[in-house]
Amino acid sequence: MPCNGLKILFLHKIGFMWISIIVILVLVVVALIFYNYELQKRFEKLERGQKKLIERNADLETHQLKFALQPHTLNNILANIKAMSKHEGGILPLSVLKNYFKHSNLKVAFIS
Repeated sequence: MPCNGLKILFLHKIGFMWISIIVILVLVVVALIFYNYELQKRFEKLERGQKKLIERNADLETHQLKFALQPHTLNNILANIKAMSKHEGGILPLSVLKNYFKHSNLKVAFIS
């Protein structure tokens, strides 16, 4: 009889071990699901922020383009170029202006 009691105790320990492993695996799976849910929420928040930044950037580019295309702005630029070309040493300021436009975001065509 003592042998049977030992077998039952041994089987009981093995069963307890398997139950412990299953419980731990279930907890790990639940933790991974929760972590995935949190990451997905963060990703959606970042996506919304990125869309807002893209819209804001488009608005700012439109505003800059509106300013650059105003007739007063163009007239002022042309008047300044004309005034610089009449002064002595006007070639240097004109070349500086050309380099400014060449390296700025404005799309200006130059004939060289």
